[in-house]
Amino acid sequence: MNYKQFGIVILAAGQSKRFKGNKLTAEYKGKMLFMHTLDTVADVGGCPVYVVTAQDVIKNYAERLGFVVVKNDRPELGISLSLRLGLGACLEDHPGVDGVLFCVCDQPELKADTIKKILREGAGHPGCIIRLRADEVYGNPCLWDRIYFDELMGLEGDSGGKQIMGRHEGAIRYIDVPAEELSDIDRRQDL
Repeated sequence: MNYKQFGIVILAAGQSKRFKGNKLTAEYKGKMLFMHTLDTVADVGGCPVYVVTAQDVIKNYAERLGFVVVKNDRPELGISLSLRLGLGACLEDHPGVDGVLFCVCDQPELKADTIKKILREGAGHPGCIIRLRADEVYGNPCLWDRIYFDELMGLEGDSGGKQIMGRHEGAIRYIDVPAEELSDIDRRQDL
Protein backbone atom coordinates (compact mmCIF):
# COMPACT_ATOMS: atom_id res chain seq x y z
CA MET A 1 0.00 0.00 0.00
CA ASN A 2 1.18 3.51 -0.74
CA TYR A 3 1.06 5.70 2.37
CA LYS A 4 2.08 8.97 0.70
CA GLN A 5 -1.05 10.68 2.03
CA PHE A 6 0.56 10.54 5.49
CA GLY A 7 3.76 11.93 6.94
CA ILE A 8 5.78 10.40 9.76
CA VAL A 9 7.52 12.51 12.41
CA ILE A 10 10.04 10.76 14.65
CA LEU A 11 10.70 12.59 17.92
CA ALA A 12 14.35 12.16 18.92
CA ALA A 13 15.24 15.30 20.84
CA GLY A 14 14.29 14.43 24.41
CA GLN A 15 16.57 15.07 27.36
CA SER A 16 16.31 11.57 28.92
CA LYS A 17 16.09 12.98 32.45
CA ARG A 18 14.92 9.72 34.08
CA PHE A 19 17.61 7.78 32.22
CA LYS A 20 20.36 10.06 33.59
CA GLY A 21 22.28 10.11 30.33
CA ASN A 22 21.74 9.92 26.60
CA LYS A 23 19.35 7.00 26.31
CA LEU A 24 18.88 7.27 22.55
CA THR A 25 22.52 6.34 21.94
CA ALA A 26 22.58 3.63 24.63
CA GLU A 27 23.01 0.12 23.26
CA TYR A 28 19.99 -2.16 23.07
CA LYS A 29 20.25 -5.59 21.41
CA GLY A 30 23.41 -4.72 19.53
CA LYS A 31 22.65 -1.25 18.26
CA MET A 32 21.87 2.22 19.54
CA LEU A 33 18.32 2.60 20.83
CA PHE A 34 17.25 5.24 18.29
CA MET A 35 18.31 3.00 15.39
CA HIS A 36 15.55 0.50 16.18
CA THR A 37 12.81 3.06 15.55
CA LEU A 38 14.45 4.58 12.47
CA ASP A 39 15.04 1.15 10.94
CA THR A 40 11.44 0.10 11.69
CA VAL A 41 10.06 3.23 10.03
CA ALA A 42 12.38 2.68 7.05
CA ASP A 43 10.84 -0.80 6.67
CA VAL A 44 7.38 0.76 6.38
CA GLY A 45 8.29 2.87 3.33
CA GLY A 46 5.94 4.99 1.27
CA CYS A 47 5.74 8.03 3.57
CA PRO A 48 7.84 11.16 3.87
CA VAL A 49 9.73 10.89 7.18
CA TYR A 50 10.98 13.73 9.40
CA VAL A 51 13.33 13.18 12.33
CA VAL A 52 13.45 15.90 14.99
CA THR A 53 16.77 15.85 16.84
CA ALA A 54 19.79 17.86 17.93
CA GLN A 55 22.25 14.96 17.93
CA ASP A 56 24.66 14.55 15.03
CA VAL A 57 24.76 10.75 15.33
CA ILE A 58 20.97 10.59 14.88
CA LYS A 59 21.04 13.23 12.14
CA ASN A 60 23.68 11.34 10.15
CA TYR A 61 21.91 8.00 10.46
CA ALA A 62 18.54 9.51 9.52
CA GLU A 63 20.02 11.18 6.44
CA ARG A 64 21.56 7.88 5.33
CA LEU A 65 18.06 6.40 5.42
CA GLY A 66 16.76 9.25 3.26
CA PHE A 67 14.81 10.95 6.05
CA VAL A 68 14.53 14.72 6.45
CA VAL A 69 16.21 16.00 9.63
CA VAL A 70 14.66 18.86 11.56
CA LYS A 71 16.94 20.41 14.16
CA ASN A 72 15.66 21.03 17.67
CA ASP A 73 18.46 22.64 19.64
CA ARG A 74 16.11 23.63 22.48
CA PRO A 75 14.89 20.28 23.89
CA GLU A 76 14.53 21.89 27.32
CA LEU A 77 11.39 23.60 25.96
CA GLY A 78 9.64 20.23 25.97
CA ILE A 79 8.14 17.75 23.56
CA SER A 80 5.66 20.26 22.18
CA LEU A 81 8.47 22.11 20.38
CA SER A 82 9.58 18.89 18.67
CA LEU A 83 5.98 18.16 17.67
CA ARG A 84 5.55 21.63 16.20
CA LEU A 85 8.90 21.58 14.41
CA GLY A 86 8.30 18.17 12.85
CA LEU A 87 4.71 18.87 11.86
CA GLY A 88 5.66 22.29 10.47
CA ALA A 89 8.45 20.86 8.32
CA CYS A 90 6.20 18.09 7.02
CA LEU A 91 3.43 20.54 6.13
CA GLU A 92 5.86 22.90 4.45
CA ASP A 93 7.00 20.11 2.11
CA HIS A 94 3.66 18.26 1.87
CA PRO A 95 0.82 20.70 2.61
CA GLY A 96 -1.84 18.25 1.46
CA VAL A 97 -1.08 15.34 3.78
CA ASP A 98 -4.16 13.72 5.29
CA GLY A 99 -2.47 12.99 8.59
CA VAL A 100 0.82 12.68 10.47
CA LEU A 101 2.05 9.75 12.54
CA PHE A 102 4.20 10.72 15.52
CA CYS A 103 6.72 8.15 16.78
CA VAL A 104 9.08 8.23 19.75
CA CYS A 105 12.55 6.67 19.72
CA ASP A 106 12.44 4.59 22.89
CA GLN A 107 10.13 1.73 21.82
CA PRO A 108 12.59 -0.72 20.29
CA GLU A 109 10.09 -3.59 20.02
CA LEU A 110 7.62 -1.68 17.84
CA LYS A 111 7.03 -3.52 14.55
CA ALA A 112 6.77 -2.11 11.02
CA ASP A 113 3.57 -4.14 10.52
CA THR A 114 2.00 -2.29 13.46
CA ILE A 115 2.82 1.07 11.89
CA LYS A 116 1.28 -0.15 8.62
CA LYS A 117 -1.88 -1.16 10.53
CA ILE A 118 -2.10 2.33 12.01
CA LEU A 119 -1.75 3.93 8.56
CA ARG A 120 -4.35 1.59 7.03
CA GLU A 121 -6.75 2.37 9.87
CA GLY A 122 -6.19 6.09 9.33
CA ALA A 123 -6.76 5.77 5.59
CA GLY A 124 -10.06 4.02 6.25
CA HIS A 125 -11.25 6.40 8.98
CA PRO A 126 -10.62 10.05 8.08
CA GLY A 127 -11.10 12.52 10.91
CA CYS A 128 -9.87 10.07 13.54
CA ILE A 129 -6.92 9.74 15.89
CA ILE A 130 -5.41 6.26 15.71
CA ARG A 131 -3.72 5.03 18.88
CA LEU A 132 -2.16 1.80 20.13
CA ARG A 133 -3.41 -0.16 23.12
CA ALA A 134 -2.27 -3.24 25.03
CA ASP A 135 -4.96 -4.18 27.54
CA GLU A 136 -5.49 -0.90 29.42
CA VAL A 137 -2.09 0.56 28.56
CA TYR A 138 -2.07 3.16 25.79
CA GLY A 139 0.93 4.30 23.81
CA ASN A 140 2.70 5.56 20.76
CA PRO A 141 2.86 5.95 17.89
CA CYS A 142 -0.29 7.96 17.20
CA LEU A 143 -1.71 9.03 13.86
CA TRP A 144 -3.42 12.41 13.79
CA ASP A 145 -5.80 13.41 11.03
CA ARG A 146 -5.17 16.84 9.52
CA ILE A 147 -8.19 18.32 11.32
CA TYR A 148 -6.09 18.27 14.52
CA PHE A 149 -3.02 20.03 13.08
CA ASP A 150 -3.99 23.47 14.42
CA GLU A 151 -4.43 22.06 17.92
CA LEU A 152 -1.09 20.24 17.70
CA MET A 153 0.63 23.43 16.55
CA GLY A 154 -0.84 25.19 19.59
CA LEU A 155 0.80 22.85 22.13
CA GLU A 156 3.31 24.36 24.55
CA GLY A 157 5.77 23.08 27.15
CA ASP A 158 6.44 19.44 27.94
CA SER A 159 2.99 18.35 26.88
CA GLY A 160 2.18 16.06 23.98
CA GLY A 161 -1.12 15.21 22.38
CA LYS A 162 -2.85 13.64 25.41
CA GLN A 163 -4.64 16.86 26.28
CA ILE A 164 -6.00 17.08 22.74
CA MET A 165 -7.13 13.45 22.91
CA GLY A 166 -9.08 14.34 26.04
CA ARG A 167 -11.13 16.80 24.00
CA HIS A 168 -11.80 14.30 21.20
CA GLU A 169 -12.24 10.93 22.92
CA GLY A 170 -15.02 9.93 20.53
CA ALA A 171 -12.66 10.29 17.56
CA ILE A 172 -10.01 7.89 18.88
CA ARG A 173 -9.73 4.45 17.28
CA TYR A 174 -7.55 1.85 19.00
CA ILE A 175 -5.38 -0.87 17.59
CA ASP A 176 -4.57 -3.67 20.01
CA VAL A 177 -0.95 -4.83 20.09
CA PRO A 178 1.20 -7.11 22.28
CA ALA A 179 2.39 -5.30 25.41
CA GLU A 180 6.08 -5.54 24.45
CA GLU A 181 5.51 -3.24 21.48
CA LEU A 182 4.47 -0.47 23.86
CA SER A 183 7.39 -1.05 26.22
CA ASP A 184 9.60 1.99 26.37
CA ILE A 185 13.05 2.61 27.77
CA ASP A 186 12.86 5.28 30.46
CA ARG A 187 15.52 4.17 32.93
CA ARG A 188 18.82 2.34 32.58
CA GLN A 189 17.38 -0.82 34.14
CA ASP A 190 14.83 -0.94 31.29
CA LEU A 191 17.67 -1.85 28.91
